[in-house]
Amino acid sequence: MRALLNRVLYELVWWLFRPFNAFIRYRNAPEPLIPGLGLDPAKPVVFVLSMPAYLDDVIQVQTNIKLSKNASLVFTQKILNLEKNTVLFNAEVKVVSVLKNNLKPCAIP
Repeated sequence: MRALLNRVLYELVWWLFRPFNAFIRYRNAPEPLIPGLGLDPAKPVVFVLSMPAYLDDVIQVQTNIKLSKNASLVFTQKILNLEKNTVLFNAEVKVVSVLKNNLKPCAIP
């Protein structure tokens, strides 16, 4: 039942936002950045930011492992606007490995 509800909601949202797709345009990173960042122009990358960012902004995402334990990892992430040289987002994310059946922590495979 839940899968059916998810599918119906997905279809509804898809049909509601379909008319807006004609107005959405994107461009790839400026040519000098493509070789330096190792971007593939055939595979655009999309991020959702909680701070103001605009279409066609060139951003860089830096992700590092801050702490590694037996059953968890802590990542730090920073998203930078390269054109304005500003930080758009800072995050610290803890990821925990759990068993599928009872959600208890287990060693990272």
